[in-house]
Amino acid sequence: MSVSPEQPLEHDRPFSTPFRLANTGYFSLDIVQENCYIDTIKTEAGVTVSGGIMNTTQMRASKTLERGQSDTMVCRFTNSLITRANLTVVIDYKSWGIQHRMYFRFDGGRTSEQWEWLEQPMDEDLRKRADKAMDDVIEQSKRPSK
Repeated sequence: MSVSPEQPLEHDRPFSTPFRLANTGYFSLDIVQENCYIDTIKTEAGVTVSGGIMNTTQMRASKTLERGQSDTMVCRFTNSLITRANLTVVIDYKSWGIQHRMYFRFDGGRTSEQWEWLEQPMDEDLRKRADKAMDDVIEQSKRPSK
């Protein structure tokens, strides 16, 4: 599986960027959840928000990506003007009945003309924070609503 950013749908809104999920393997993948984890955001006003934010809007019915197929997802968080961000796309999927989780980390920043997301290696501390946020979202979704 691969995940790659496309051009933002709205020029000045980095979180309008569609991310293309592609099944680059030999077997079909049942996508169980696709989520976005934001570790840090820096705004134009110089405010840095950190501590992790999990976007739960991508939790939808599972779908199957056949070999060579792709789909897109958008990590909608804020309409604020930001200058830097660290985003991890977290995908839970099943293959041959076994559930897996993959992580795709991107650092974003504004160039002179546009926003750009660049893929980065995933580190273990960030993986743990994303797992905790993901597990919290899953646990919260199991609780009866009040």
